[in-house]
Amino acid sequence: MASTQSGNMKDMMQDVVFHVINGWMSNVVTHAAHTVATGLAARMKLIFMKTWISVVPCSGRTGAGLITSIRRMAEKGMKGLEMHNINSNTTNNINTACKETRALFTDNAVRIYQAFPVEIAEEAIRLGKFGPHFKMERMSWIKPSFLWMMYRCGWAMKPGQERVLAVDIKRTAFDYAINNAVASTFSKSGLKNYKEWQQQVKQSDIRCQWDPERDIYGNPLDYRSLQIGLRRGALKLYVEDWILKIEDITGYVKMLAKEKEKKADIQEKLPAEKMYQIKTGTSSFK
Repeated sequence: MASTQSGNMKDMMQDVVFHVINGWMSNVVTHAAHTVATGLAARMKLIFMKTWISVVPCSGRTGAGLITSIRRMAEKGMKGLEMHNINSNTTNNINTACKETRALFTDNAVRIYQAFPVEIAEEAIRLGKFGPHFKMERMSWIKPSFLWMMYRCGWAMKPGQERVLAVDIKRTAFDYAINNAVASTFSKSGLKNYKEWQQQVKQSDIRCQWDPERDIYGNPLDYRSLQIGLRRGALKLYVEDWILKIEDITGYVKMLAKEKEKKADIQEKLPAEKMYQIKTGTSSFK
């Protein structure tokens, strides 16, 4: 009798799991269909549900505990879907409600950060612009978020990123870069056609991607920060025309890192970055 009840409970719980995941995965399929054929997306959905039902040991768990686990997973999944489904007013629809452009800026300039090996940084400081050691054949990523740069370079401790530069560029150029960027991944591009996105990526000299913003300890925050990738013609413009000033802030970075390690409150000493309003339709660098 006990065995029969256990079997019935397992069947019941598997049925509940099936319907919960079925509803959740239907939303996933809607998004997956943008990147793969509908038939493949449907098979992915079926495989996922069958795998889940086969591996979840329903007997030995209370129904409430299992349902709680399913609900949390579904809520997490739906939150991720919603983050990619809310368009804002950027021209390429690559911004979303959880993505925030924060920067140190004036009416004419925006500060971005990059980390380099010693020879590239010292050459740039000496010349007032990037010199021969700067690799023009590679995509170069600029970041307006100071703390994201600190996360990326390990507070100037990672090999090849020992020197941190603060680069002030023309505000019109920054706006232009955002307005003409193509998202690095299709799911965040706002486009419905995968081939169209591929073509834009191939043709564009500017990429855009959003990564979780970080606190001073590198922990992810609940919004994403902007990175802009420049190559070919856009990188040439950056090096030859966009830059207004280059400053080596490595000493400042290391000072903050030491205070942070002593558990000191460094929040007031960080750059006073503010929400940045992007001007759409920028077509000139001047």
